[in-house]
Amino acid sequence: MNKTLIAMAVAGVMAAPTAAMADATVYGKVHVSVDFMSYDSASNTPEDNTVLSTNSSRIGFKGSEDLGGGMKAIWKLESGIAVDGETGTLKARNRYVGLSGGWGTLLGGIHDTPMKSIGRKVELFPEYLGDHRNLMGGNTTAGWDLRTKNTLAYVSPKFGQGFGFSAAYVFDHEVDANVAETDDNNQTALSANVTWTSGNWFVGAAYESHDRITVAPSTTESESAIRVSAAWTPGAWKVIGLYHTVSAVAGTNDYSVAGLGAAYKMGKNVIKAQYYMRSSDIADADSTLAAVAWDYKFSKRTTAYIAYAVTDNDNNANRSVNSGGHSDSGDAHSPSNGEDPSGISIGMIHNF
Repeated sequence: MNKTLIAMAVAGVMAAPTAAMADATVYGKVHVSVDFMSYDSASNTPEDNTVLSTNSSRIGFKGSEDLGGGMKAIWKLESGIAVDGETGTLKARNRYVGLSGGWGTLLGGIHDTPMKSIGRKVELFPEYLGDHRNLMGGNTTAGWDLRTKNTLAYVSPKFGQGFGFSAAYVFDHEVDANVAETDDNNQTALSANVTWTSGNWFVGAAYESHDRITVAPSTTESESAIRVSAAWTPGAWKVIGLYHTVSAVAGTNDYSVAGLGAAYKMGKNVIKAQYYMRSSDIADADSTLAAVAWDYKFSKRTTAYIAYAVTDNDNNANRSVNSGGHSDSGDAHSPSNGEDPSGISIGMIHNF
């Protein structure tokens, strides 16, 4: 009898944590590739290197609690992991707590901006070589595809004929990559989008502004950007387009990025390509980015691929071919002016 009671007590203790975690979901993505990189210098001197790259691999935990009255508490804790072993540090990705109901979702923490989200909706090469974010970076800033800290965000439910919107206010964030962050609640940002989804169509438009950008000592400015993206998915096809324009801080240049792409699915195979152009106010500082790939989907969770991408820079431009979620692949990750980085990537992605 005593043995039975002890066994029941042990079972109860072991079951308690399981019951407490019943609403938590563990998820993640492992994305690794071998990259054969080449980057021709302005003097036409070719250089090459081959690397193993980890590309926005991550693990996360998320869950919710029913609060009654149609409302839920929601939370997420997501971290980036360097699968190649270059670092053992977990990188903060989306992490937040919030409330959700028929009125929408309100959350606070670290989160992708509404501008970034409509760009990700039309990206055919997410974290591959050739991700369009290679052309999106700013002049003094960290760019326009941000995951911002100290963020309060709202996401509406769908209304009307497939419309929705989201907005985020950033209380304090380092949006200037060349200036060390100070905890003064003065580097603020605002981002908002409107989206429309109907049948095989998606259209999104976003506005974002960065305030208190430090350009020089004791100097603060503001900059803003507008982005429009669209996707059309008739049958086995997916056709995408994006336009992005920046009104930059004083003393730097305005620029715009525009691109088109298409993917075609044949059973487990996907053939895709995209082409983007960056036009700058600075003379001889334009860039183009072209990418092609073949994906093979072993299952819904596992994909292997081979991709080729090249960035063509004018003499005063230095855009990359492998930033935007793709890990460092040698000097091609931050080329000098006039270099034209390119690469062939053989990779594998598993989602869980």
